[in-house]
Amino acid sequence: MDGIPLNKISAETIFSSMEIKKTRNSIQNFQEKDDKSLKKVCSEMESLFIFQLFKEMRASIPESGLINKGKGEEIYTLMLDSNRAKEIASGSGIGLAPILYNQLKNINNENTEK
Repeated sequence: MDGIPLNKISAETIFSSMEIKKTRNSIQNFQEKDDKSLKKVCSEMESLFIFQLFKEMRASIPESGLINKGKGEEIYTLMLDSNRAKEIASGSGIGLAPILYNQLKNINNENTEK
């Protein structure tokens, strides 16, 4: 069996690829005339963006080395950040979802007029 052993792949990589696949599937299942689906996809995209912000912010904090972190803590932190990002995006968010919605809606309207 060839490929990369699972213990060599970070939990962050696995989790990020799962979130990206989920968002990609939502976009592919999007029906052009369904505003509710478009709003949901835009909110999911905002959530993914916020999750990436959290990930980069955590990466900028230097580790002291006093306490060794394990895979369990890494997975827990990723899950926590993902849930926080979803909560923020489902609330008022950071304003990305409405911008995406307006842009995609305008593109959809231009395509239906032609």
